[in-house]
Amino acid sequence: MIPVPTLRRVFGGGPFAEVGEPSVAVADDRSGLVAVGGDLGSLQWSGSGTAAAG
Repeated sequence: MIPVPTLRRVFGGGPFAEVGEPSVAVADDRSGLVAVGGDLGSLQWSGSGTAAAG
C-alpha cells in the first residue's frame, strides 16, 4: 500500500507559495507524488525597526 502524504501546514497563500515562482516539477510514477522546486527571489531586509533606529 502506498502511504498517503499528510498536509500539516501551509506557508503562504496561492499555489506553490512555498517555492516562489515554480521552475521545475518532477512526478514519481510509483508513488504518484509530485516534487516542485522554484525561486523565491532575493531575500532582503530593509533594516528599519531596529533598536538603534529610534
